[in-house]
Amino acid sequence: MDSFFKKKVKCTKDGNNEVFRNGYYEWEIKNWDKIENEFYVFSPKFNICGYSWELKLYPKGKGDEGKNHLSLYLYNNDVDKDLYPHIYTNVILYIRNFNDYTNCETINSSKYFNHNENSLNHTKFINKSILFTKNEKFSKPLVENNKTIIGVYIRVYKYTREEHFINELKSLLSNDNRSNKSEEIIGEKNFEWEIEDWNIHKNESLLESPVFKVQNYNWKLNLYPNGMDDKNFVSLFLNNIDVENDNSLHICAKCVLYIRNINKYSFFHGEPIKFFTYFNKNFDKIGFSQFIKKYNLYAEFEKSSKALVEDDKVIIGAYICIYNYDNQERYTNELNKLLVLNNEDFHIRNNSNYEWKIDNWDSLQHEEFSPEFKAIDYNWKIKLIKDDKDENGKEYVSIYLNNEDVINDNIHICTKFILTIRNCEDYSCFNTRNFLQFPCFYDKNHNTFGAKNLIETKYLTEKNKNSKSLVENGKTIINAYIHGYNYEREQYIYNLKYILKEKYKDTDCEKAYYFEWEIKNWEFISNYIESPEFLACNYIWKIELNLLEYEKEASYSAFLKNVDVEDKCDKDINVNFVLSLRNIHDYSIFEAKAFNYIFNKNNNKCGLTKFIEKKDLYKKSKTSDTTLIENDIFIIGGLIYISESK
Repeated sequence: MDSFFKKKVKCTKDGNNEVFRNGYYEWEIKNWDKIENEFYVFSPKFNICGYSWELKLYPKGKGDEGKNHLSLYLYNNDVDKDLYPHIYTNVILYIRNFNDYTNCETINSSKYFNHNENSLNHTKFINKSILFTKNEKFSKPLVENNKTIIGVYIRVYKYTREEHFINELKSLLSNDNRSNKSEEIIGEKNFEWEIEDWNIHKNESLLESPVFKVQNYNWKLNLYPNGMDDKNFVSLFLNNIDVENDNSLHICAKCVLYIRNINKYSFFHGEPIKFFTYFNKNFDKIGFSQFIKKYNLYAEFEKSSKALVEDDKVIIGAYICIYNYDNQERYTNELNKLLVLNNEDFHIRNNSNYEWKIDNWDSLQHEEFSPEFKAIDYNWKIKLIKDDKDENGKEYVSIYLNNEDVINDNIHICTKFILTIRNCEDYSCFNTRNFLQFPCFYDKNHNTFGAKNLIETKYLTEKNKNSKSLVENGKTIINAYIHGYNYEREQYIYNLKYILKEKYKDTDCEKAYYFEWEIKNWEFISNYIESPEFLACNYIWKIELNLLEYEKEASYSAFLKNVDVEDKCDKDINVNFVLSLRNIHDYSIFEAKAFNYIFNKNNNKCGLTKFIEKKDLYKKSKTSDTTLIENDIFIIGGLIYISESK
């Protein structure tokens, strides 16, 4: 390597850092045409500064971000093998002409390698357009005669100072986008709690740190030496004390929780919580129930002969960043987290936010409605009950979300929402309750859902930790944040289960059998029709439809018939079931009814004589312009659950 290249790769600034070791590696690629269409290729493993490394090249770029670029990653293979190594480096990644060092493109980065971060990633390492061309910068192309060299220069620093430790904790949180207001840090602190006589404390169920302050908020660490759920682990949590008894305070934070050797900063085990955590009355702590295995507290790392617990002492700590909450983006982000569904079958179609500003709280009547508003393609109103009394005479505020479209319509809406009451000027001051653990289904029989007794009235003007109240100077905002979900087959079945469970609480919906019968050419079918036989819950069934005409109206009866009980079964069968008639394409357009019936040889069918009026089959939905029967086709189906047999 000539003097020009040595100067280029070694010109990195070390600042106050003391160099421990350095070295370089070059990966000779002599068959570029054979790898350029590969998704990725690995270099041979190599050793620099006593550690094992390898390069990973994405010739076509990695993902959308790497489009039209080479992507190049550097991996350390040692930090994955152990919890404790922490390597502070300065790295130069480069690509150069195979025969000429002066034609070289480089990227310089500082990086802490550890078990959480084992790679240095450059997704846009170099634009592919300059690989094969000469230009003002390069007298020779980087790839020439099907050859190139990709290399790395690594400088490892001694990891001895608290500054190195704090900087690594910061790097674990990726807090480098502070120009964005949503990423603005308004307070940060590293707190350490030294525990002496560990062998005495290690058998206790819970240890609590002293209370400490970050940005005027009070915190403590909760350590469970024998784990919360598994005695093979130590559990560690960060707890905010202020929100426990505060009805409107919300704090946005990220943190790294760690345990470290009392004498050596580079010897620690840390777990970052990189996502924004929102502390409030209903969520006052975050952490890890399986923070570290107990035996790892005493395990020595081969390169240092150190253990986390040394001389019967150890340090438990937390690096905490408090983020600015003075914006709607932060507020919406917290609401989104509260609405997350752990169900892959439910996909958000759209979402909407509506705010109802109230300027004179005291002048409100007992019951008030917001102006009508449009959200997720439907029309809604917020219903507010100002002084809703419970059985003990305490006054509460209750808030409901009413849908105006489902009344007298066959449309069904699958949604989840959150209702809040908040300070007009401060997004972090609000009260809510995540009362919807599952989505709700609006229909003509269920046009309102909400939060009864959301908050006791006396707390509306109570000042929180930030000296703000929900109602200030008679003003407040009632907010509805709504997720609308795609209404497809999964939602339709889920809705049928909801209908069945709501009416008959003993129904185990997971054991209910779903069935469908597609009816074509309805116009040419006679007044009576029955389905093919089908097996459900170990019995044979049929569906019967019959047209019944009266003086001026006609309706269809629908019955579920058990074929077995007529002559094969001598016992009673207690059945909960739903019958549903739906549009062939649109699962949200249907008519459904739930039944309970004891089937036996004397009573072999159950349903309704007037299940649906004939005219309603052709009645268009107000919102979708869709009818139950479309192109002379519709579906009748439902659920069957056998509660018990006698």
